[in-house]
Amino acid sequence: KNSEITILSFGRSSSNDSMKFYEKGNLKLKPAWNNSGEFISYSTIRAFKGMENKVIIITDVIVEENCDTHRNLFYTGLTRATESVFLLCEESSTKIINSWQKQMGGI
Repeated sequence: KNSEITILSFGRSSSNDSMKFYEKGNLKLKPAWNNSGEFISYSTIRAFKGMENKVIIITDVIVEENCDTHRNLFYTGLTRATESVFLLCEESSTKIINSWQKQMGGI
């Protein structure tokens, strides 16, 4: 169901651009704080902290350096899902993200 999916943006600045991209695919989107339940919700990871949904899609993941702030944000996004997580990231970020996953026990 659409109501069981949330798209989370890793960064603030790219959030609006990402949502415009998804809307071009005719997805029914609403901000997480204004979703009546028939739409896919979206938010930044920071704004969605403390909330959860069955399926989380984390988008706009661009990690240029291995820093605790990015790792903590990534972990927060991962833990918002109760069933499945999908990650859309820059290819250049995969090495750092893979090392984080190993540190987190293979999440």
